[in-house]
Amino acid sequence: MLLSCVIALSVAGSTPTVGDFSGLTPGCRRIYELREGKRVGQMVEEVGPSQKIGGKVVYPVTISSEGTVGSRTYFAIDGDTLNVMAISERVLLKSPMPVIKVGPGLVRWEFKENSPVSPQANPVTVSAESSLKGKRRILGAERDVLEVKFTAESRPGDVPFKLSQTVLYAAGIGMVEFEMESTLSQTTVKSKRTLKQFVAPKQAG
Repeated sequence: MLLSCVIALSVAGSTPTVGDFSGLTPGCRRIYELREGKRVGQMVEEVGPSQKIGGKVVYPVTISSEGTVGSRTYFAIDGDTLNVMAISERVLLKSPMPVIKVGPGLVRWEFKENSPVSPQANPVTVSAESSLKGKRRILGAERDVLEVKFTAESRPGDVPFKLSQTVLYAAGIGMVEFEMESTLSQTTVKSKRTLKQFVAPKQAG
């Protein structure tokens, strides 16, 4: 009896893992309101069944907007990290791109991203940090929340580039909010995605 109580308390108070925030449950859908400047639209993320690319098990996440498929990205979890593994179903990226890390306190890391100016330009170094933000009420339920921030700045050639992103993830759902501001030369673009609906996978039977 005492042992079962200790186990129950341990599970209830356990630290969320990267799997809790990844949102990689096949069949789930996340529906967002998308705002870019004066434009307001809808964006849908849907997780497909696992598959293999280059011998690695990955989960495809398809993004569509206004009924049109825009992109498909392939993810996998490695320890405390959620990585982008591929953007094509034929070949893995040369190096996984870590987009979420979960640990005690503030976690910092860096990775390389292709330049937005030209494929021939040097990759941009992206600085990232993540931290748990306690529980928040998300779609009617109290959930653990993880905040991830990304920043980048470079001057490939004579074209300055700056990027700032803040992303919130909720345990059991995945991404619930995304804010980005990017400046390329003299043009600044701001966008925001806010989760409006989460559709759980249909149960078999």
